[in-house]
Amino acid sequence: MRAKIASHLWKTLGPEIQAYFRHRHDEIKVKPGTGLFNYKCFYNAAQSALDAQEKKLRVIECVYFSNHYAILHYINQDVETGEYIDNTLGHLASDLQYYFLREIPPQTLTDMDILFGKAQDYWDSVFLKWYHRLAGITRAL
Repeated sequence: MRAKIASHLWKTLGPEIQAYFRHRHDEIKVKPGTGLFNYKCFYNAAQSALDAQEKKLRVIECVYFSNHYAILHYINQDVETGEYIDNTLGHLASDLQYYFLREIPPQTLTDMDILFGKAQDYWDSVFLKWYHRLAGITRAL
């Protein structure tokens, strides 16, 4: 029963979350990068920025949509060209819609796991109500 309730709640919560980002944040075009496919985008983006020799890269916090779910994600931006690059999802980036949230300060790149956790907690506080948690929905993004 609890799973049915959670499924029903996601049917309304998912579109609400998508509408929120579409109306409040700018869509960005993202180029495919390396494609590490490891569910550690926050580490991948930080390491790419720290390792960059020839070009300077920023780390960008963003959201993309996959199957009606909003996914908190981290990518890079080439400082010179302004191009956004996804080194985690690689070729899959071409088929996704990304929305810019913020630039990560360079001095915090070694604390990406902490920043990721805090960002998740923040978005949970924005979107999840008591009844979502009661139904077992513990993460909004």
